[in-house]
Amino acid sequence: MKNVIEIDLDSLPTELKKYVKDTIALANSNGIPVHLLNRKYVSDGGLRCSGFFSEDDFTVACNKPILKWFDTFLHESCHMDQFLYNKKLWNSDKIKTTFKIDLFFNWLDGIIELSPEQLNDYMSSTRNIELDCEKRSVAKIKKLKLPIDAQDYARKANSYVIFYNAVAHYRKWYKVGKEPYKIPEIIEAMSDKMDMDYTKLTKKQIALYKICFE
Repeated sequence: MKNVIEIDLDSLPTELKKYVKDTIALANSNGIPVHLLNRKYVSDGGLRCSGFFSEDDFTVACNKPILKWFDTFLHESCHMDQFLYNKKLWNSDKIKTTFKIDLFFNWLDGIIELSPEQLNDYMSSTRNIELDCEKRSVAKIKKLKLPIDAQDYARKANSYVIFYNAVAHYRKWYKVGKEPYKIPEIIEAMSDKMDMDYTKLTKKQIALYKICFE
């Protein structure tokens, strides 16, 4: 196990530095290496993204303003919390040793086909893992008094969770630079609390999320 830290942790604001260092220590104590890379994006199974957590890898792209990449770091740290402290939830996304999210993305890439029932099951499982993760993130922002606007974070988090319904509807992933949490029209349509109906898309949302794929 080897960490790869390509940023200066000591230059971070005090509250963020403590959280990042404590999280790295927690990951390492559980055999998980942390990679904080000087890149704008990283690759998770060929998909360009801002960061990801798996059972043996915690990676974040940090070549952006501190609060931009810290949002991602916070989010991925909450996925790690799910893995460490809520095995029932984490394992609910598995069929034996295969993650439903992997099957969902295989369908998205055209590698496999799914029945409507399978698609709803795999997408819903993935979406619900993300919803729990975002609720954990908002709770940490408030509890630890992190220098992040909790209401703004919640709006963007809601846009991301509901986005999974749009992915299933359009069978597309967002184009780089058109992430739902970067689209003002989508963010403004979201609640500033984690209290929305995440189970379906409204007609308005179907139209709004189309922006992400164009």
